[in-house]
Amino acid sequence: MQLRLFVAGDAKRWTALHWAIWATRDSLDILRLLLDVNPCLAAACDVHGYTPAHYAGMGERMDVMRMLVSAAPSAAALAATPDCVGRYLLHYAARSSEPDLVWQLLELAPACVAAEFDLGFTLLDLLLRRGSVCKRLDAKRMKLPAC
Repeated sequence: MQLRLFVAGDAKRWTALHWAIWATRDSLDILRLLLDVNPCLAAACDVHGYTPAHYAGMGERMDVMRMLVSAAPSAAALAATPDCVGRYLLHYAARSSEPDLVWQLLELAPACVAAEFDLGFTLLDLLLRRGSVCKRLDAKRMKLPAC
């Protein structure tokens, strides 16, 4: 019965992992524990189509997003799952200043590079607005996939 907490969601279909990401800011230990018990929680969508990784992205918690992508049984499927307004994890990562995470997600879901979200922005639009990410990708000799 206790394991239902880790699998079943509430009325919003939030799992324990959704709640832990929303409630904890300082410790990753509870997130690791939940993922150890059930790594499939990393890809669980709520009623709005948000996975825990989307909430991590909204909260600019790239360390948590990286952990969730690494723990997900199908990281490529998680990276290619849009939220309810069409944002992929790649869109959230592009807003950050973490080119390694951007590149990791590009490798997992290259088709997302041309995907538009709510205001018609693509990943390339976001990267151009965040010149520091583009410069870091260029410094690492990383080429963006063709659209």
